[in-house]
Amino acid sequence: MKLKTLKDLVNWTCKCNCVTFDGEICRRCKKPTEKYGEIDFDDVKKESIKWVKRYENNLEYWEKHPEEGKRGNHIIILKDKILWITHFFNITEKELKNG
Repeated sequence: MKLKTLKDLVNWTCKCNCVTFDGEICRRCKKPTEKYGEIDFDDVKKESIKWVKRYENNLEYWEKHPEEGKRGNHIIILKDKILWITHFFNITEKELKNG
């Protein structure tokens, strides 16, 4: 499964491929960027649920393999990532189960 980033969901690049925002003048080529419309936050939330599920799968692996080195670090990092994503995007347990 390929995970998308916010940049994949919204085109924020100008013709010279610099990252810009809607209607902003590019600092490199000095041309205005096109207007791209609004971000679909439902798509962003769906994608964030995919990221959480992927991290949960990784967490499950590390919890089942205590013999692997640096196991504790991986578990802590994955739990922190899951926590901030679910908090930031207001993802409920029900959404994780259904999504």
